[in-house]
Amino acid sequence: MNLPLWIFLLIYLIALAVYLFFAFFNIYHMTRFGFFDFLGKFNTILFISVVVTILTITIILVFNTPWLDSVPITGGLLGSNGPE
Repeated sequence: MNLPLWIFLLIYLIALAVYLFFAFFNIYHMTRFGFFDFLGKFNTILFISVVVTILTITIILVFNTPWLDSVPITGGLLGSNGPE
């Protein structure tokens, strides 16, 4: 039995959507209530730059992955193809 890799892509995209949802509200609250001094501006810019860096790296990795391949999920350590 094989497990297609695109299932992992789907799980990643759902997790990414949840993360971006919370990050949007985090950025909103940082700019609305904490953007008055240097430290608030610095934290906001640092958070946005880290998020953009992580998203850029993961997008590069996602585009270089053959998502139509599959991974075998059956088989043992000694080989379960039977006697040869």
